[in-house]
Amino acid sequence: MALATMPDDILIEILSCCHSENRILKNLALVSHRLSLLVPTFLFRHISITLPDTPYQLERCLRENPDLARHIRSLTVVSLDEQLRFWRLLPTNLSRFRNLRTVELNGGWRKPGHQHSAADLSNRQISELEREFLSAFNDELIENLRHSSVNNIRFNRFSSNRAVINVTSTIIVRLLQIEGLRNLSLTGLSELGDIDVSMLSTNLVSHTENLQLGSGYWSIDPMHMKSIMAYAPSLKSLTSFLPGLSELTFRLPHHFITNMLQPFDGGALSSVLAPLKVSLEVLDLSGVIQHWPGRQPGPFDLSDFEKLRRIVAPSICFFQLGPPQIDRYELHNQLPASLEELSITFSSETSIFTNDLSADPSHTITVPQSLDWLMQFAMKVLDHLPNLRSVQLRETRRFKRTRRQTKVEVVPWIAPAKVQEAFDGAKVKLEVLVRQNMA
Repeated sequence: MALATMPDDILIEILSCCHSENRILKNLALVSHRLSLLVPTFLFRHISITLPDTPYQLERCLRENPDLARHIRSLTVVSLDEQLRFWRLLPTNLSRFRNLRTVELNGGWRKPGHQHSAADLSNRQISELEREFLSAFNDELIENLRHSSVNNIRFNRFSSNRAVINVTSTIIVRLLQIEGLRNLSLTGLSELGDIDVSMLSTNLVSHTENLQLGSGYWSIDPMHMKSIMAYAPSLKSLTSFLPGLSELTFRLPHHFITNMLQPFDGGALSSVLAPLKVSLEVLDLSGVIQHWPGRQPGPFDLSDFEKLRRIVAPSICFFQLGPPQIDRYELHNQLPASLEELSITFSSETSIFTNDLSADPSHTITVPQSLDWLMQFAMKVLDHLPNLRSVQLRETRRFKRTRRQTKVEVVPWIAPAKVQEAFDGAKVKLEVLVRQNMA
């Protein structure tokens, strides 16, 4: 079939396969007049702004052809400014783009070969940056987003060891209060602080359904995080690092560890999440890079959550550090009856069974008593967790402290017959991954 005789729906299907390839789309626009009319729909669907002159080029295109504005679905800003002024690159008057749904802001970009650090800036420059950043988020940028049709906001800050500018708790709540917003992702956070209620609109209720916080070093008082949750009564999915006060300590290859300043408090975390008892369906907590000095007594009780069907959490949420202790027998009492999937990650200071496991996963040997808590959990499922269908227990990798650091990998654990029968009887799929022998 010749291109000239192809119906528009077939041409649109072909162009949709190239929606992320701007160079290909530009070349196709030169092939025929019909394609030149169809290509802008895809060429302007996803706008990426990385250079200071890109906004001016975009505005020039829109002045020449205002109809192009209706094709824009997402805007991505990646700052190459060493001083992190990424907010200057976002176009003004986003309400022009009536089909715009996603805005992604990426600040603090590191140029190749340059490890930018806040230490490179003077105190005066840092103060100016902080003042300008907070002014932008508290005034024009928030208002720009508020009057748009955006329902998905992602903010990523590629920070150095010392934060230059921070997204505060107040900024998070102001974003949550944007009418129509459904998804909010804020990563590369640092010290959030308390909420300044004088900066908030008291008559606005958040309808945000999905919230992601953390993904890097951050420090927040649990009660400040609870204040954030109180402004998000419709939240269905929460992805977050565990709240707590912390400090950056040291780096391993390609990642860092944060030193938590106080023992983990399960009761405090239950209180943080309490405003979400009626709405929350998915809870994804991460604590892989967090080093806790211990755990305070008391359960992380989620049993009265009405709709919570998936939990991903580090073991510190439910258990003491180290090998199995008596608190593991109470796991079923901390979980909601609505739960369908449970995934628990055991940090390098904690083990699923004992500290000494065989290197061969086909015949891993455990102390018999160390299986008891898992057996009891399986037997309690039918009465306490009737909807549970999947359980994953996973130990994290560990670094051997030798002359050259090497990773100790995790391998599948083959459950003894009695354990497998107990979980089969409860109609629950069990997956266990343990570390290879450290010897």
